[in-house]
Amino acid sequence: MLAMMLSTISQRSMLLSLRSITGKVPSVTRPCVSISRFFSVLSKEDEESEKKRVAGLSKYQKEIELRDLDKELARLNTLQGINTGELYTFRGKFKALARDYGMAFMAW
Repeated sequence: MLAMMLSTISQRSMLLSLRSITGKVPSVTRPCVSISRFFSVLSKEDEESEKKRVAGLSKYQKEIELRDLDKELARLNTLQGINTGELYTFRGKFKALARDYGMAFMAW
């Protein structure tokens, strides 16, 4: 949500700067962005092809693929923590615990 607001703000500031330079208001005031873009980075065609591919996998193959994806997500979360600096703070470690263990951690 924050990213969407920031992109909207940057688009507005760009339009205002274009207006101040050219003296005209650009004809496109809001870019046409599909709502699904904010929920998935895959196109509808890619999503459908992935669903078909996964439907053909055995239960064991799905389990192996999910383990690989979980491993990659953990690596990406660690890299994000390093890049933002949150990996080394108490707040960041708490956020990681809440993200990784969810409601069970919060209830404990």
